[in-house]
Amino acid sequence: MKFTVEFNPEAAAVIDKLALRKGASKAEVVRRALNLLSYVEDEQAKNSKILVVGENGDTREIVPI
Repeated sequence: MKFTVEFNPEAAAVIDKLALRKGASKAEVVRRALNLLSYVEDEQAKNSKILVVGENGDTREIVPI
């Protein structure tokens, strides 16, 4: 399915940066972002916590979106 979406300049810049960093197309960046959001939403619906562990071992919880 094909969509046409307009992004504000800030969001477009993030998409461009991620596409360049990952060597992916802008469409692939958006697909990955949607998959990640879906996963986070599914886990939060089960009252799971999403954690980020830094290089030094510090742990932070991702707050609900």
